[in-house]
Amino acid sequence: MKAFIAFVSLNLSLLLFSSSVASAQSNYWQMTLCSGKKIIHFSFGNLSKDSLSLIFAETRVKVPIDSIKEIRRVRKSHVLLGMGIGSITGILLGAILVPKQDSDKPTHENPLEEELDDIGRGFTVLGALALGTILGVITGAIVGASMGEDEVHDFSGKTLSSKRGDIELIIKREKFHQNKDKTK
Repeated sequence: MKAFIAFVSLNLSLLLFSSSVASAQSNYWQMTLCSGKKIIHFSFGNLSKDSLSLIFAETRVKVPIDSIKEIRRVRKSHVLLGMGIGSITGILLGAILVPKQDSDKPTHENPLEEELDDIGRGFTVLGALALGTILGVITGAIVGASMGEDEVHDFSGKTLSSKRGDIELIIKREKFHQNKDKTK
């Protein structure tokens, strides 16, 4: 039982650590220009007929719409959080699935045999918890990685008016999400 509590405590610590690291990461916008230059960590300003203003802290920069190749929202990774949740789930499943051996516990005449039998059961429990944790971490990492896919808007080969229309939709959607987040 002490091993189970220590194992759960360790994994809860890992879950808290992974969630704090994951929350420190955030989504951000990245723009790639036709020249290959990348602009990152900006907010959208005004959209005019042929340019888009980007806001960096207290600075505004105008970018010609024709020079934009791609706009991407880089999403934060959920791998660490998925691994933490997966490890806790794996521990709990490992603990539940360990066969209850106390009911059919053999009686031993020799106290040493009984002690060795108890140690063997302890290793069985720890093995089940470790296997559950490993499988949970792997599954959680896969699920967490799939949750953080980037939102990509490719403007290659599009006309100025088509690019402008797409950028207008991106800005409207971004403002909607910002307003929704403020009301939470």
